[in-house]
Amino acid sequence: MSFWRRMFSADFRRAIAAEAAGDYAEAARGYALSGSRIKVAEMHFLRAQAAPSAEGKLTELRASTRWVDAEGRRHGAAGEEARALRRKIAGALFDWARESAVRGEVERAAVKEAAQLFDGAQDSANAGECYEYLGDTAAAADAYERAGAIDRMEQILERTESLRRSRADLSECYRTFQLHWSSGERDRALEVISAFLDEAANSADIAAEVQGIRAEVALLTPKILSYGKVLLRASGREILYVGNGTVTLGREPICALTLRDVGISRTHLELSLSASPPQVRELGSKNGSQLNGLPLVGEAPLPERGTVSLGEHCEIAFERQGSCWMLTVTRGLDRGLTARISSSSLDLIGGLKLHFERGRPILSAADGKQILLNGVRAAGSVQLISGDVIERAGERVEVG
Repeated sequence: MSFWRRMFSADFRRAIAAEAAGDYAEAARGYALSGSRIKVAEMHFLRAQAAPSAEGKLTELRASTRWVDAEGRRHGAAGEEARALRRKIAGALFDWARESAVRGEVERAAVKEAAQLFDGAQDSANAGECYEYLGDTAAAADAYERAGAIDRMEQILERTESLRRSRADLSECYRTFQLHWSSGERDRALEVISAFLDEAANSADIAAEVQGIRAEVALLTPKILSYGKVLLRASGREILYVGNGTVTLGREPICALTLRDVGISRTHLELSLSASPPQVRELGSKNGSQLNGLPLVGEAPLPERGTVSLGEHCEIAFERQGSCWMLTVTRGLDRGLTARISSSSLDLIGGLKLHFERGRPILSAADGKQILLNGVRAAGSVQLISGDVIERAGERVEVG
């Protein structure tokens, strides 16, 4: 509709009056009926500025965009008035997204719309900022080049290359971590990944990836066994292996033999099996201990075989077998629990040997041949963790 036809249009005159009165909704209807799409877009933009909520503002800005796009589709290349309005809408959309408390898909979509509006308004520099905010470095560099902002383009290309190197380093470190972990070098794996994550802690570019790996490592770390004991299941039997010459019995998880019966103290009894002669010592428990049926006070020599009682409900049979000691719970809640104790290496089925380093259980093959660890070949020794499955020579050992 031409300018003069609009001026003589009752709808157009009514829209002007409504705009002057601040009734932008009525003004938008009048301008729409008179065919003035740019003015409709302006009214929606003004309504966006006064919107009482963030959702309402976004709705009005998008309505403004639709009307200015409709004008462009009808009349081809938009004039300066349309370009100026596009820049205003784009700026408002970009501000809306940056002011939001979250940065989700809705906010990203709004920034993408802003970038397209800036492009449509031939404002490549601001379009580049939008693309950079979205992390689309290729589009941002292209927009900065169109805008003649060569310094900005070079900066973003340099950051892109730096990000590529950081991600490549992280990927290589993570592969090394996985290789060590799956082959049984658990402490080494954690050392490698922890050192890298600490170094990358201040890198905002790969913060999400670093956080994801930290979460994975946090789930794996509790599987590490460090109390100098490990429960193994093989051939239908469960045996607790302890690699220390001095062992404590009680309710505490750090005790070599953790027992659950009522009346057992947190640390109840201590066996010094490497001493000459071996000794048993009462640790001041509340309900006392007995050695071969006699009350135990303080420390006493430990015979080659016999029984110790902890409180009223728990009894443990013990026997020396060469360099090892066998302990079996014969009465109490943990009845049937068997422990093999030695400060030297322990022989297992299938030619496997077990020893402890810094409380970590280390499994190796006596003949030096390979071991299957969780279905993967692992040469040399394996640091066992909870849930491991060891297979060798037709035998299967599970770690409790």
